[in-house]
Amino acid sequence: MKRKIAERKRLGAYEKHQEIGRGTYGTVYAGLQVAPTEDEREDNEDGAHRRRRVAIKKVVGRHDVGKREAGYLKLCRDASHVVQILDVVEQDGKMYLILEYMDSDLEAVLEAKDDVPELPITHVKTYLHMLLQGVAELHERRILHRDLKPNNLLLSLSQRTAKITDFGMATTIHDPKDDDGDAAPTKRSIQVVTRAYRAPELFFGEEQYGFEIDVWSVGCIFAELLLRKPFFDGALSDIDQLSRIFQALGSPAENGWHDAAKLPFYLNFKDTHPKPLSEQFPHLSSAGVDLLSQMLQLDPKKRISVQDALKHAFFQEEPLQVDPSELVIPEIPERQLQVAGKASSSASAQSGSTRPMGAAAAEVIAVMEENDNEHTFMIKGRRIV
Repeated sequence: MKRKIAERKRLGAYEKHQEIGRGTYGTVYAGLQVAPTEDEREDNEDGAHRRRRVAIKKVVGRHDVGKREAGYLKLCRDASHVVQILDVVEQDGKMYLILEYMDSDLEAVLEAKDDVPELPITHVKTYLHMLLQGVAELHERRILHRDLKPNNLLLSLSQRTAKITDFGMATTIHDPKDDDGDAAPTKRSIQVVTRAYRAPELFFGEEQYGFEIDVWSVGCIFAELLLRKPFFDGALSDIDQLSRIFQALGSPAENGWHDAAKLPFYLNFKDTHPKPLSEQFPHLSSAGVDLLSQMLQLDPKKRISVQDALKHAFFQEEPLQVDPSELVIPEIPERQLQVAGKASSSASAQSGSTRPMGAAAAEVIAVMEENDNEHTFMIKGRRIV
């Protein structure tokens, strides 16, 4: 079958090439910067600019959603493990986010069993540590991602690093130190996170959740790095997903998660008497099992924080992490990405100047966060309100 030649379209200083990804909140294209941006024209009187590969995300739906995502990315302009936003272009009534170009993602590593037949524990540690660093950078900025999964961790061949992408479901958590004590607890949408990486309290209807749901997702990814398949993959339904979680980890009662019974959608599950995680992951050290178990605590109050996870003994014991240059980063077949923002750059793109987030972007985030429960999300093709 002949491949259709991609139509090239000029978008300000950029040229849009072939589609490389499609997601709920946008379509992503490969692109090229072909002219100086407005900032570059101001900084260089001779009009010099960097000719670089970029990824161009065409925002689907309301522009305020795209502005909100751009706002989160601008907050992370100095973050080492978060994909960098380079520009925002509005043209012909459409919005485009210009992102640094990335070559692959963690899902491609997990699926490349020919190129990467075995994933050494040193590589598992390295990927996990970079993921945790990225999540820590988000949480330090009070950003809750709400959709961490392998294909939202992008990989760069030139930079030899991993970066988190896709902030379509992200929200902010206000610092409790800023509260005057009279504010009502914030209720947030529970229809977030792709099912295989969704924390159990969300299935039971917990609306007053926090950073711990991201930690659960990281724990699921940790287990998937070890198994090369999702640890809990309830493809049939949410009930199926909960059943798989409790089969592997035990019921809420077995785990002493008594507050679960107070949640609005709580269902009673029988005790399952699971094998210890040390038997389910026999090649993982005791320190590794301890870290995994702390990430996958059913009770969110008992779940480890990202900051404490980064300091865990698992990362201090032998064998240590490898230099990222030693990682095998496979190409994605046909670049059929599913992430709405899978993009990133060469080292030159990374060296751009960092700028503070504008007031307008901050205002958009603030307004959108007030209406978090009004959002409608698509998770794996299923519309949920």
